[in-house]
Amino acid sequence: WLENKEGVVRSIIYLLYVGMKNYYSKKHHFLPKKYLKWFSSNNNLLYVYDKNKDIIFEQSPASFFFKNKLNTFNINWKEKYFLESLYTYSENLFWPSYDKIITSSPKKIIEWIDRMNLYLFLSFLFWRLPINKIIVDELVDLAFEENDKLDFFWIFDKEWNRIKWWLIDKI
Repeated sequence: WLENKEGVVRSIIYLLYVGMKNYYSKKHHFLPKKYLKWFSSNNNLLYVYDKNKDIIFEQSPASFFFKNKLNTFNINWKEKYFLESLYTYSENLFWPSYDKIITSSPKKIIEWIDRMNLYLFLSFLFWRLPINKIIVDELVDLAFEENDKLDFFWIFDKEWNRIKWWLIDKI
């Protein structure tokens, strides 16, 4: 990635830009639909076993592994979907590597960038699981001071002195 610093910087800026947009999406999948398609039948449906009724039926991957508004935040009494937008954008970066790995042969060496993308994809999956939302909420609580100022990440000047919040706010 060092050979493409400009592209990396552009990607980070775009990620921040996309993350701040308020795209509406109600169904937030914690297992992406594209991922589920690898487990689907020839007609792109998943086999489902209903334990209570003891029957097997087929259904679209779009109707599984989601929770409505899972990654929605209320900021100033308005719903914001920037986290879901960020997940979607990131997944779209991972898919080419994922496809290469899934379709590769056992003898083919998987490139390091594809391995890294797979690792990032799996990390995103972990944090998207509803069961881990409790951990995320605790981390968010730790990251902010009582006055809702972010106190988890710090910005330093070139002599490694921590920049004061009032200066950051001014910028």
